[in-house]
Amino acid sequence: SEGATAQNPLPLENLRLLLADDSADNRLLITRLLGKAGAVVDTAANGRDAYDMALESDYAAVLMDIQMPEMDGYEATKLLRSAHYKKPIIALTAHAMAEDHARSLEAGCSAHLTKPISRVDLISTILRLVDRT
Repeated sequence: SEGATAQNPLPLENLRLLLADDSADNRLLITRLLGKAGAVVDTAANGRDAYDMALESDYAAVLMDIQMPEMDGYEATKLLRSAHYKKPIIALTAHAMAEDHARSLEAGCSAHLTKPISRVDLISTILRLVDRT
């Protein structure tokens, strides 16, 4: 598979991740991409479900779309952080402006990736932020 190396064909092996995105196509695409890297991915279609799922399960990281119905990614992230949620939250957004990046970090996101998401960037960001111990 692309991006895999002989030393590490499954860089995300056994990592449980939560993906929150209101687009079914995006959920399918990103879940498939992460699954090929060895991750186990649960999905939420809005920020409210993502908030509940993140607190109920032990995910290595949350991948959070910013524009979602019911509760957007900024609000879900702020609520998770105010509930003392310590795991990495990675913003996934079509918004590429510097102020969008700053707003994600202010909300409590650990990183900000712009769509379309690059497989290499996504995997390297997850690996950089996740504690594998």
